[in-house]
Amino acid sequence: MAPSLLCARSAFLFAVASAFQPSSLIRRSPFASHGNHRHRQLSRLKMTAGPFPELCVFDLDACFWDQEMYTLSKIPDESNIVRGDLNGRGDGVVGVMSGRNRISLHKGSLLAMQSHHDGRYPDMRVCFASSADTPLAEQIGRAALKLLEVVPGTTVWDLVVERDWGGDDVNQIGRQPPLSSNKSATHFPILRELTRVRYDR
Repeated sequence: MAPSLLCARSAFLFAVASAFQPSSLIRRSPFASHGNHRHRQLSRLKMTAGPFPELCVFDLDACFWDQEMYTLSKIPDESNIVRGDLNGRGDGVVGVMSGRNRISLHKGSLLAMQSHHDGRYPDMRVCFASSADTPLAEQIGRAALKLLEVVPGTTVWDLVVERDWGGDDVNQIGRQPPLSSNKSATHFPILRELTRVRYDR
């Protein structure tokens, strides 16, 4: 199995199968206070009846894409994009430059995102959990998500944050408090609180 698919599959299985005990010690993400009420209400009421889980969580560094953010030094912007073929779907942003380093989605990640964009996984939503080492690494990662495209004109951020979560940034990226280097202890419990998706089914 290709490394990109294996890594994405591992994150997927971890998000679906893990069962964390609730803890009053977990501090809520600042994004939770102004979350989209409609999405939270639907998540509480709806049980996914189909073959797909309600939530698929991807790790980022050397998993969703090909770089480790802590090794990079420049936050990319629109002047740093690299255009090319998006898996036969047309010309779009296939990479972004951080200094001399190019950040690109792994082929398996792009295919998964395109399938999600096309609605092939009904009732499933996507988010990210990454223990990016430094605040700069977190900034670089978020900037890349807002630039890299899934299909022409639709970025990863457009698909995951805007479409899946109605504009709420539920992603847990970094290791600054309340996050840590241990995603199972911080990132995933916080995601469970924000998304209201149970991990025990």
